[in-house]
Amino acid sequence: MTGLPSKTFAQFTQAMVSGWASSLGFPPTFQEGDAFYALMETVSAQLVFIQAQIQLVNDIARAQTSSGADLDTFYAQFGFYRIGGTLASGQVTFASFSPATSSVLIPASNPAAMPPTQGVIVQTQGGAIQYQVVADPTQPTWNASQNGYILAPGQSSLVATVQALLPGSAYNVTTGQLSQIGTSLAGIDTVTNAAAITNGTDAEPDATFRVRFVLFINSLSKATYGAITSAVFGIAGVSSAAIVENVNVGGYAQPGEFIATIDNGTGVPPASLVTAVQNALETVRGFTILAVAQAVTQTSVTELITVRTDPSFTQSVVNAAVQVALQTATNSLGIGAILYISALEQAAMSVPGVISVQPGTKINGTNADLTVNQFKRAFVPINSVVVDNY
Repeated sequence: MTGLPSKTFAQFTQAMVSGWASSLGFPPTFQEGDAFYALMETVSAQLVFIQAQIQLVNDIARAQTSSGADLDTFYAQFGFYRIGGTLASGQVTFASFSPATSSVLIPASNPAAMPPTQGVIVQTQGGAIQYQVVADPTQPTWNASQNGYILAPGQSSLVATVQALLPGSAYNVTTGQLSQIGTSLAGIDTVTNAAAITNGTDAEPDATFRVRFVLFINSLSKATYGAITSAVFGIAGVSSAAIVENVNVGGYAQPGEFIATIDNGTGVPPASLVTAVQNALETVRGFTILAVAQAVTQTSVTELITVRTDPSFTQSVVNAAVQVALQTATNSLGIGAILYISALEQAAMSVPGVISVQPGTKINGTNADLTVNQFKRAFVPINSVVVDNY
């Protein structure tokens, strides 16, 4: 779309001067401070303001040119909403300099209270990023009746679950970054996060939001592949999916059934996500057609590669980088994708300091590509990648 024609303040003023000159039949000469020229400049300023308002209205009149909250408002008329960001959450360790002489309560948030109450705040130095203590029945020190974690007498530390106050990746933290208690808490002296917390995600960007909307509109009142795809990827947390028709969960031919295998990027999507996708499929599947949502199954992989390193590089550092490169190449594969020996060797050759790769790279002890079925994905832990040298 071509943008609306526009003029600058100077162009508006010059146009009026030119128009005035055309009416006079000769170019006028304006002195500094001339009242008539000042009037023209005043009109130009108003025209620039009105032009900006017209451009704004034009931008928000169409989804293609809207953004942010304006795009949300546009799509909300169709009952279509942006996938929101998620709150980062993880574990922190509260500790005292000496063992507790009596029980110490670390209160958690209580959203069901009237009004809702906030948990103990932990934060980065200065408080730019804040988390609050939240309930977690899986923690051994959690006490539901007191809605908090209990540091027992004789103990000097406990682990509690915390959650960022706001969603988004900006609230992810590195190891040890949560080092300050932001709430008055008697009996506790320090706090720290022993591991990085990186599960906070941003809200869906405009570009992705627009792509999903097209799928949504095109799939209305249809039980097509597009409708099914739109339903699956409309569930927050689904990062990839493979949809296979006329097959059952055992992988055997089954006319009238399709399987949607999903992943959330971890290889182990939670049951709640699978259930959400199943419910979404029920709204779009054709009558008498059986739809099944299932989590992707990980195929564990071991890898062995032999590389030659440049003598000017530290061999152990290069080997560690090769391990990471192979792990990344493997774990980035989609559902049902083949793990090629050549892909691993190319990943190794991309590491600075690697001169060559010796033939004979192995996957699960065999010098052959790994093929998985349409319900699985290859996965390799870092400690299952062995790097030798020659």
